[in-house]
Amino acid sequence: MSTRAESWVGQQLASGRYHVLAKLGEGGMGHVYRARDRHLGADVVIKVPRRSLLMEDPTFAARFRGEIRSLVALTHPHIVRILDVGQHDGLPFAAMQY
Repeated sequence: MSTRAESWVGQQLASGRYHVLAKLGEGGMGHVYRARDRHLGADVVIKVPRRSLLMEDPTFAARFRGEIRSLVALTHPHIVRILDVGQHDGLPFAAMQY
């Protein structure tokens, strides 16, 4: 079943690991959700880019992955930790600390 990032609330991601609970916000580049990580038993943030950006700009997916790699390499109390990455309905996502 095809879904849009705007309707990820209630969806299961990563073979059921993440259950998307609520939309926290959105910006020019994407959407941010709160989800429950069933493996860790904790809430996480799911960041997903806008589908339109991926379709309009073939380099956008690579830039999104680069942003995630940069965040993984950084350690600071004011920078959220990346916990996981994946893909759902053709869109990449990153799971981060909530």
